[in-house]
Formats: sequence, C-alpha cells, structure tokens
Amino acid sequence: MKVLVITTKPDAHVKMVARHLPEWEFLIFDPFKFPYRQGITYLFENGKMEITLDKKNLSDADVVWFRKPNYIKSTKFPVCENLQEFAWNSYKRSITWLYDLLPNSFWVSRPSNIIKGGNKLYQMQLATNLGFNVPDTLVTNSTAEAERFRSRLRDIVTKSLHNEFVDDGGELYAVYTTRLPAEEKIDFSGLAISPAIFQQMIVGADIRVTVIGSKIFATEISKKGSLQGEIDWRLGVADSRKLKYFPTTLPENLNELCLALVRQMGLEYGAIDLMRDYKGKYWFLEINPNGQWGFVELQTGQQLSLAIADLFRNQV
Repeated sequence: MKVLVITTKPDAHVKMVARHLPEWEFLIFDPFKFPYRQGITYLFENGKMEITLDKKNLSDADVVWFRKPNYIKSTKFPVCENLQEFAWNSYKRSITWLYDLLPNSFWVSRPSNIIKGGNKLYQMQLATNLGFNVPDTLVTNSTAEAERFRSRLRDIVTKSLHNEFVDDGGELYAVYTTRLPAEEKIDFSGLAISPAIFQQMIVGADIRVTVIGSKIFATEISKKGSLQGEIDWRLGVADSRKLKYFPTTLPENLNELCLALVRQMGLEYGAIDLMRDYKGKYWFLEINPNGQWGFVELQTGQQLSLAIADLFRNQV
C-alpha cells in the first residue's frame, strides 16, 4: 500500500503514523523543495493521466494525506523581478493542480474542502444550523461597527481572519486571540486596511476535539501560572509547564454534532475548539480543518496516530 504525503519537512506527524503501518510505502511531496530538489511530471496519454514524482508513480497512491505544505515565496525565485510573479504562478499551479486529481485515492482531506473549511463565517453558519452554541461575532473593517459591537457586549476578543505568521526581519510571529477589555482604550484605525474578527468573550474551560473519521478524542486544556490570564491557550503550547492536558468526555449529543460538522464540511479530519463556560454550557469557537494533533497524543497518551493509521487501512 502507498501513501502520498503532501507536507514540508520536518514533519514528526508522518513518523507517528508510519510506525503503525510498517508495511506501507510513504512518499513525501514537499512543495518547498520543488522545483529545485524534486520534480513532478504530469503525462496525459492515451486517455490516461500518469503522475510521477522523481520518476516514482503517484497515480496508484492508495491514500493522499494532505498535511502542512509550505510554498516558496515569489521573491525567492532566481529570475528578474518582472518575471518573479509569472514564474511563481507556474510553480504554484504545477503543485495545486495535483490537488484536484487522483480521484481513486482516499484523501485526508481534499485541499478544496480544507480551504473552504477555513472560512470562519462558513464554519459558524454551519455550526449554528447543526445546533452548536456560537458566540456573537463581527467581521469588519469599519471602526464604527467595531466600536458599536464592543459597546454592546463590553468584553470581547479579537482574532485574525487567517493563520499566517508575521515575518519581522526573519523572526516569525503568530497572531493569537486577544482580549479587548471594556475599560481599555483601543485604536481601531488600522481596520481600514486589515479587517478583523471580533467576538463575544466566553470564559471557561478550553476543549480541543479531534475528529478522525468516526472517532472522537476530546481533550481539556488548563492554563497555568502566568498564562491563566490569557484567552488563547496556544500561547503556551511551546512550554508544557504552562498547560495541562487531560482526556475528557463530551455529552453524547455534542459528539454527534462534532462528527456531523466534519462530515458536512467534506473532511476526514478536523480539530474543533470548544469552550465550556462556568454554567456548563458548551460553545463552538472554530474548527481548524487541518490542525495539528501530535501534541495532544504526546501530552495525553490518546492514540490519535493509530486512529489515522486505522482510517487509512479501512479505506483500501
């Protein structure tokens, strides 16, 4: 059996799953290495498409696992400046065209569904329709609308529309969910060129729900020390002393909602962030349709990697 993994090395998740499938072949396609150190070729001949990666056949891949590929920036192409965008578009399309091919392979998950699933407004509408509790939310570039929303709800949080890192002279910074206390003066003028998400603040216990096929792994995440005053637990993900993880059990109806959400989004995997408030009410915050899961297994011992391996096995 063959798995094509689309990711950028190093990716510890691949080894975590491969150890459960010792008899399977894992091929890595790393777009960050292509086109310099990898070559991909599409040949349509006699009514058939043949796809090869460094002369290895991809067309017969049983599973395609879309992990975390990175792409070369257009400014890094060794061509004159006026051709950089042209060259980069050719490079990017020669990669992304693959994502709509291999119809006989089992995809975890289709990139088109992952991209659509990353739309936080689409997520909220779908979650609401299914029966989740979803906080009041505003997405805007209007200072007046942001101030009006904050005036009504008082304490709110703000998020970015995407998960891209900010490159500051070679240092990469992440933009995390940030609390905007009612008493704090906020300058919203930058919204005009960078719209943001504003949301009703829910306080309570953070729950990460990882859905793999029909299996659910729920993990409660407790913030410790200086992190207790922060709204986003991801601030402590690099320091295990600031977070405590432990498996938890969700109400059965909530399990069904999580499964239904992932299925309706056309995904085989999803990482859902919930909040349980102090009254015991669960709130849907968002779903990352291709979120990381290795840290959950390492911290809790839950066998997520085995569940992914089983998902692969059950489809071939």
